[in-house]
Amino acid sequence: MGTAPAGYKKLECHNIDTGELKGYLATLRNYAILTMNKEEGAWVQWRQKDTSLYLAKDTEPNDRFLGLAERGYGGWGLQGTDWAHALTYDASRHTIALSGTKRFLYGPYETLGSGYACWSEEGGSNSNILKCIMVD
Repeated sequence: MGTAPAGYKKLECHNIDTGELKGYLATLRNYAILTMNKEEGAWVQWRQKDTSLYLAKDTEPNDRFLGLAERGYGGWGLQGTDWAHALTYDASRHTIALSGTKRFLYGPYETLGSGYACWSEEGGSNSNILKCIMVD
């Protein structure tokens, strides 16, 4: 497996209810996906900016940040764009939500041969919420 950029790790994702490994957060054409192959997982790190928390993905020349893409998909956007959002990380449950909402990261949503990471509906029930933990 490639060498981690300084301060970056992989984000391992499990179903919060069953504990089943669902994969490692990765990317496909700037969308967030889950891959079972750890090597294919994105190098990520939590980044604080003022009072907001972001999940940054190691990308050259500029990092991209996890956020809300169209139709509820997770996307990787440049800072200051519509796809980069402040997040809330619940350290006791290891869940990620869009800041100020109850829209949690869930997955995989299987379509077009890939398992996408998406955002749940506001306050809706979803049995595929992800428990996300940073790993080396």
